[in-house]
Formats: sequence, structure tokens, C-alpha cells
Amino acid sequence: MSYKTYEEYKDSNIDWIKKIPIHWMPYKLKHVINEFVAGGTPESSNDSYWDENNDGIPWVAIGDMNDNDYINSTAKSITIEGLASKNLRILKKGTLIYSIFASLGKTSILNIDATTNQAILGLILSNKIDTIYLKFYLEALKSTISGFSNENTQENLNSNIVKNMEIAMPKSLEEQKQIANYLDKKTAKIDETICKNKQLIKLLEEKRTALINQVVTKGLNPNVPMKDSSVEWIGEVPEHYLIMKISNMFNNIGSGTTPKSSNEEYYTDGTVNWLITGDLNDNYIYETSTQITTKALHDTSSLKIYPQDSLVIAMYGATIGKLGILKIKTCTNQACCVLSKGNNQNIKYTYYWFLGYRNEIISLSYGGGQPNISQDVIKNLRIIVPPLNEQNQIVNYLDIETTKINKSISKIRENINLLEEYKTSLIHHVVTGKIDVRGEEI
Repeated sequence: MSYKTYEEYKDSNIDWIKKIPIHWMPYKLKHVINEFVAGGTPESSNDSYWDENNDGIPWVAIGDMNDNDYINSTAKSITIEGLASKNLRILKKGTLIYSIFASLGKTSILNIDATTNQAILGLILSNKIDTIYLKFYLEALKSTISGFSNENTQENLNSNIVKNMEIAMPKSLEEQKQIANYLDKKTAKIDETICKNKQLIKLLEEKRTALINQVVTKGLNPNVPMKDSSVEWIGEVPEHYLIMKISNMFNNIGSGTTPKSSNEEYYTDGTVNWLITGDLNDNYIYETSTQITTKALHDTSSLKIYPQDSLVIAMYGATIGKLGILKIKTCTNQACCVLSKGNNQNIKYTYYWFLGYRNEIISLSYGGGQPNISQDVIKNLRIIVPPLNEQNQIVNYLDIETTKINKSISKIRENINLLEEYKTSLIHHVVTGKIDVRGEEI
């Protein structure tokens, strides 16, 4: 698609923007923003500062901003006492807010009166700049934001850095609004397409799970006699299938631990594979992100090396329920449960069984903030066990059918990535004047 450019350009003297239309002007944010309002967090242990019923003053955290152009509600609310304890300000509906710690460069517009935590600045704009236009401009800045940041343990900005960020824009509010309106409509169409693609991925993933459930439970022959499995979420299974506890199927069920992280001798120039749950990918595992030394292995009694063709399950954390089949020898951390040396079984069949019933297995977890499915839960699971020759047939069938679905999902994800890249590029080129959208119809 070809785009119209402005008739004449000049140098902006801003590295990340370069040339701008002749009638545009460079500014620092402090020239177009009247106030930069810092947020804060009342003491979490003081109950009088927080409204348990969420009927108090909405308090915006980074999580409330995730993928939300507008803030309509917040996960937490604070009281008048909490507001006063940190001398916080209530920002009016319509205020643009901007994240400056960790998740840098997120922007949202308040659709409610609210206050924010210390990771978010409220931007009170002057009459020189349109709110939506600046929102898109700050989104365009995301790709260069790390160059502005202070780095210690994590990237962050402060109000002084934000105040001195450089932009370039038309003086005319009307032109700014034309640009904002164009991008608002154009990006909404892109987002709608992305949303539809994500919904399609979800449907394909559900189709894949349903297929796996059906085949590992019922087999490939629809005409065999059936029996009750006595497991509520499994139902009937072929009469000749066994129902066994995981603990009776595997000779070795174990886990690992984390060698003392402060001991450099345990990690420097390591040669022993050490698996963490983040390495699990619902597929074969050919490498680990970390290696430890033989000294760490020998000094840590809870560590042992597991053989190839072992199945690994993440027991807790953000990756709970993730799976991997080892194609290397490795030891693991404490969040991994490893099933190895199975009796008369195809490890890929067991993998498919865990994959198909992942949600049901996770539902058996316990604990508060971080659900845990534990080794004992896994050991006591009852699994359907077809004869080995049928396991092999089921694995071959599912390998073929799930590969087809996975390829479709991959193509859709590639399309989503292209749309997101196009959206980012379009915003950048329009707000920096590389494309003239005045008078353009969507």
C-alpha cells in the first residue's frame, strides 16, 4: 500500500525522528504537558488504607493497564486515609497515564476518576496537544524507550526524564486530531482482525485438546465394548484398557532442587544440564537454558540426572502444567516432576494424556497465591493404559493430526505478528510525519 507524504520536510534534530514536515515543530514533553503527577502505594499492611469491597478510590497498577486503552475499573481501591498517607492526587476522567517502571511506555486513558501507584505518571496536558494524539506518540516511543531509561535492577524512567523527552508535532490542534482520528480508526480495524485471529487460535487449541481427550480415552476403534473408568472427568473407556495409578506405571518419580545461587562455583562454566519449568515447551526438550557444574551436582544431594525419554511436568508457578519429553540427560529444579523408566508404555502416549487432561489435573492443585499440583497429586492420578501396540497407534495418529492443527495455529500467529508489526510501523510513521493522513478516509 502506498501512502501520501507531506510536500516538504526539514531536519528535526531529534535522532529517533529525523526529518519532519516543514510546518511541524520539535518540543520537549514539558512544553506541552502542564503537570506530571506521580503516584504511590499506601502501606499494604495497614487495612485502613485499602477498601476491601473495591468501592473506594480506584488505584491503578500496571496490571490494570495491560492491553487496555481505557481504564474502566481497577483491581484495588484505596480509602481517603490511604490517599492522604502518600499525599496522592485523584486524576480526573480523561487523564492520560504513562508507565515508567519495569513495563515501560504503557499508555492508557482514565475512563474514571482514579489515582495510581508509583510506576505510573498522570499527564495533565496543556491546550497545545490532543490527548489521543499524544497517546499514539508515546506508543511510537516504545521502541526507543530503553535509551531514555535509568538501569539498575530493571529499566525505569523518572518524571524528569519524561519531561525532557523530545517529540515533534504540528502546532495545529486540528491536524493533531485528524492524525489521532485516522490512527484511532485504523488501529481499531487492525486490533479487530488480531482479536478474530486470537479467537480462531483459541478454537483450534480447544479442538486439539478435545481430539487428544477423545483418542487417549476412547482409542481409535469406535466399536469396542466400553466400561466405566470410575474417574469422573474421564468417563467410559474401552473394556480391555487398564486403569492404573501413575505411581504404578513408573519406576522413578522424582524432582530436583536449585543449587545455592550465590555460589559461583556451581554455575560458572557448567557442563551438566539443569532444567527449569521455563524450559518446558509442550514438546521435546533438546537443551536447557542453564548448566551447572559437576561440583554443584555432587554437593547437592537432592539433584540427580534423569535419562532421556523421561516426561517432565511443571508442578507450580506461571508454567504450571507445562510438559516436556527429555531428549537429553538432565537434572531439574524443585518445580519439575519427572516420570522415568515406565513399564510397558510409550512415553509419548503418557505425554498426550497429560496434555489432554491438563486443565483437569491443574484443578486438583492446592495452595493460595501459587497453586501446587505436587508429586503426590501426580503419583495418585489414575491414567488410562491401552495395550502398548494401541498406544503406539494412538501416538502415530495424534502426531499427524495435532501437527496439522499446530501448523494452522503457527500460520495464524505469524499473521498476528505481521499485523502487530504493521500497526507499530504505521503509528510511528504517521505521528512523526512520514505519512500525511490529512483528508484520508478510512
